[in-house]
Amino acid sequence: SLLLIQRKHFPGEGLKAMPGGFIEPDEKIIYGIIRELYEETQIDVPKDELLSSLQEVKVFDDPKRSTRGRIITHVGLFIIDRPNAPFVKGGDDAESASWVSISDFLNQSEQIFSDHYQIISWFLRNYNLLDN
Repeated sequence: SLLLIQRKHFPGEGLKAMPGGFIEPDEKIIYGIIRELYEETQIDVPKDELLSSLQEVKVFDDPKRSTRGRIITHVGLFIIDRPNAPFVKGGDDAESASWVSISDFLNQSEQIFSDHYQIISWFLRNYNLLDN
């Protein structure tokens, strides 16, 4: 399953998206990724477990990737190995947070914010997760 939020505000209000936001001036990228993950999903996973489940941090920097202007995105891929998906609920800029099956995600390209569909699809292909 994939963890997605539903955006609460413009741009993309009501669309599904990856949890995220902007880093603080004094924080490292990975800690900004984790902070935003907690703020928007309230995921019930301890920080040390998140760090140990981190597979990759990848940069997406196409100059035209966002209608908001030049936005450089650092995406963290976490693969959490648990028998049941951790509890999540929307917070901060997220109206809601939920686990979505990969097959459901693949059928929702028109309901996904900005280029998040392409970004998530990149990870699914490159980590051979399409069959899960």
